[in-house]
Amino acid sequence: MEPRMAKASSRSRFAAGIAFAALALLVHHLGGTRLFIAPHAGETFGIAQRAAKARSALVICAAEATPGAPPVDVEEEEAAASYFKVKMRKKEYTVEQQMTRKERLTERLRKRKGKFVYRGPKPYDPDRFTTVSLQARLFPKQASNTKIMNQIVEELRRITGHHPTIVYSKQNIALFGVRQGDPVGAKVNLEGQLMKDFLQRLNTIILPRVRDFEGLFPNSFDNNGNFWFSLPSQEPFKELDDLVDSRELVHGFQIGILNNCFSQPDALKLMKDFGFPFGDPRPPKVPVVRDPWARYKKKDKKKKR
Repeated sequence: MEPRMAKASSRSRFAAGIAFAALALLVHHLGGTRLFIAPHAGETFGIAQRAAKARSALVICAAEATPGAPPVDVEEEEAAASYFKVKMRKKEYTVEQQMTRKERLTERLRKRKGKFVYRGPKPYDPDRFTTVSLQARLFPKQASNTKIMNQIVEELRRITGHHPTIVYSKQNIALFGVRQGDPVGAKVNLEGQLMKDFLQRLNTIILPRVRDFEGLFPNSFDNNGNFWFSLPSQEPFKELDDLVDSRELVHGFQIGILNNCFSQPDALKLMKDFGFPFGDPRPPKVPVVRDPWARYKKKDKKKKR
């Protein structure tokens, strides 16, 4: 039975191939317009394709039957997301991967009961802000200065209404001259009512005072939907205007807005609903091409002299 079925399937395939070839010849001889698909380069921005430098779109062109004729009636159609090969950064997830992870985690937690469910944010909870982290980072020489350290502690205390904690290095970094146990800055983590008050002031007072501010970058979210950005100096904070004359160092602040969204689109919606202004996405970094043999070429030049 099996050889007969194999022969029948091979005959059907052969007959289908002949029919398809005959149809192609018929269309070619009759003339008229033919449709073909060509890639067309174009840029789109957004969180769904935030790591992509340039996307392509499918362009359906109706060309004349004669070869080499110019295309007519060009219509652009957006291609499916699976059509593109997007180059992602290291340890970065696409939106589809984030949603899949959220669904799997929800299914796994629904099956558990009582004490087997961990404490903390869960994917099926309503979206909300959980923590705001405000950090001031310093180099080792700056952090070893007592006046600068006291200045940073006082600034963070005035901004947040909470006494900051000193951050110490956990490892040795020879490139920056950091040893384990050295102070490298200060930080404050806000929760509850203090967090809500700070977010309100950040949205209404602090961000409008930033020089040349054009909105936050919508592609600065991490895989869990947490948003991090930096302020270049102390100027946006109205609480620090009294300390201008006694200031020892001009430095920036790193602000992290943490939530329980588990995905970038949900976090973006949460922040937009709160009222945060978003502008154009951050432009991708242009990779610098360096010659790996440059250091050896310099040595050769010195030897020739």
